[in-house]
Amino acid sequence: MKFYSGIGSRETPWEVCGHMTYLATILEDMGYTLRSGNAEGADQAFASGVEKNAQIWLPWDNFNRDFQDSHPKHTYITNKWEKESLGSVDEFHPAPEKLSVNGVLLMARNFRQIIGLNEPDSEFLICWTPRGEIRGGTGQAIRIANSKQIPIYNMFNLTPNQILSEIEKRNLIM
Repeated sequence: MKFYSGIGSRETPWEVCGHMTYLATILEDMGYTLRSGNAEGADQAFASGVEKNAQIWLPWDNFNRDFQDSHPKHTYITNKWEKESLGSVDEFHPAPEKLSVNGVLLMARNFRQIIGLNEPDSEFLICWTPRGEIRGGTGQAIRIANSKQIPIYNMFNLTPNQILSEIEKRNLIM
């Protein structure tokens, strides 16, 4: 099975969200399974482009429940208080001591969006961040992906066609 992570800021512009939905549809047709997090904006844009091949990692039960109800074919997984994802918060977040309990759960969820659970890591990460910066929950996922040498495609400075071209090159090499 092939996985990728599709995430981004809640502030992702609508035009970019449309491109994310488009990319998700193409990547599903290519046999990829989406890993995302059900946050408004980028996460839900990616998930909207996927018919069924989606793992949606939730920080707690009923996180953005309305979207879950409107996309019942996705696999929703609540990230439990397990040692590995919680440990990733201390390992990768620049100031874990400043996070609320919910903040810790949101950041721990980012680990599973990249690593999954008992499956291969994501092959690449597609995201959007304001000004292309590494910040917020998406920044946490970027730091984790960097540590695993997973390619990161930030739509702040890449078009969908550029990203698809890079993915096609990767598939030819692999």
